[in-house]
Amino acid sequence: MILLPGISENRQIWLKQLELLKSQNFGVLNVDFRNQGESQRTYRGQRIFQLASDVHELINYLKINRPIMIGHSMGAAVSFAYLALYGSTNITAVVDVDQSPKMINDENWKYGLKNLNWETFPELLKLPLPSPTWHGIRTDIKEVLIKIKKNNPYNPTANQALLIDNAFQDWRDVIAESECPFYFITGEYSPYFDHRFASAMVAIAKNADCTSISNAGHIVMAEQPELFNKTLLSALNWISSIKGK
Repeated sequence: MILLPGISENRQIWLKQLELLKSQNFGVLNVDFRNQGESQRTYRGQRIFQLASDVHELINYLKINRPIMIGHSMGAAVSFAYLALYGSTNITAVVDVDQSPKMINDENWKYGLKNLNWETFPELLKLPLPSPTWHGIRTDIKEVLIKIKKNNPYNPTANQALLIDNAFQDWRDVIAESECPFYFITGEYSPYFDHRFASAMVAIAKNADCTSISNAGHIVMAEQPELFNKTLLSALNWISSIKGK
């Protein structure tokens, strides 16, 4: 498993999933992207494709064979960029956690980032985004995240180009054409995305399924970790059944 966090997050956002996956004897690689968490600060390469290239280099360096990529928010977009660059031959599956494949709304797509359209792009992204959660991150997870952020501060202004690049992309064709299975886990009350984007993607992907987590916002896995983990195990079982056919 490769765990990929969202923009501004550090890898400890996956704390409860890391515990679960290790208890199930999965090998897990938990990644901090460049400029985030405990990774090096460099403001070159602020592009989703650069982050996908970073992950590709790491997979090759560690000789990881056919991982499942589990990405939250921008982390899922990095998974899509990886598929666009390198294909799905060496990827078992992708799990998307609350990331619409197209963030800019238009007349044909209503499931992007709320209030973001071609008239408000990119200026809306330069304003503070609303709180990403429905009722906050679980306290024990939040304490760990705060400690990491205190020692490794994140600079949103310096990373604004990455946010804008992420929002500009449209990954629907990548999802439709990829051979690997996709599983979409959304937050029922995500302040960023209408969870129905997942059903729209299930309709066009070759192999896909989805679940919406109740009483959860955008950071699903840290708001409702027990329910998320139960859903994740079901997703992994579904992926196993698909790959076994």
